[in-house]
Amino acid sequence: MAPKTLWTDEYTLLCERCGYVVEGLATDGACPECGKPIAESLPERRVGTLWQQERDLNTLFATMRETLFSVGYTLWCLRADATSARSLRTATIVMSVVIAAWPAFALTEFTLRMNGAREPYTGFQSAMLWIAPLSAPLVLCIVLQALTWTEARGLCFLSARRGFRIDRTLANAICAHGCVGWFLASAGTAIGSTLLLASTHADGSTYEQGNEWVWLAYGMGLIITGGSLLLGFFFFELFAWLGLRRCKYANRARTGSGASNPSTPHP
Repeated sequence: MAPKTLWTDEYTLLCERCGYVVEGLATDGACPECGKPIAESLPERRVGTLWQQERDLNTLFATMRETLFSVGYTLWCLRADATSARSLRTATIVMSVVIAAWPAFALTEFTLRMNGAREPYTGFQSAMLWIAPLSAPLVLCIVLQALTWTEARGLCFLSARRGFRIDRTLANAICAHGCVGWFLASAGTAIGSTLLLASTHADGSTYEQGNEWVWLAYGMGLIITGGSLLLGFFFFELFAWLGLRRCKYANRARTGSGASNPSTPHP
């Protein structure tokens, strides 16, 4: 059974730290429950990330960089916005799956070489080198979309169970920014697969005796490829969990003519 909430609607002004209803209290004061300044919980303080303010290629990469290296600030200014969340999720996943075409090709050729394939390849082997980079992005796109959608629904479920105020719009915004983890995984896998491919020869021979550089490329390729996949998934999950904790009582501006000033006490 979900905990009983104290707010009347999704616009009721709450302390974003403890969930105490501070609507009607002076905005220059502090939350009576936890002492957090009320000004830090006002909805207009959530100005949105750079992508939410203006959507172009520069803000896309700036938002991804900010999400990776300034998680706390990103969640502090992030706002519930369905349009920007949908476009950010789409842009990040599309870039991730496009990059994934190269690792799919490199890992396929690496596998063929490791299994003794020699150039020129047979018809089946050549077909695999074409099929892998063409099919992998499509499959990956479906998988990443499914994982992101599932995570957003999970945030809504946990929010309802714990008495938080994260709805579908805010959950989608959190997960859309967390999708930078998918980009991180794809980029890292591209580097790792390149090193793996470089550690083999076109004639299928590998690991020349006494050639430390070949061993180094092979080892680093394995570490970077596997580590990037784990790191990308871990970052996505971590960002979603932090979003649940940091945005559980996030406020949003009232809309419509009936909007009231939260700094003015009710009669």
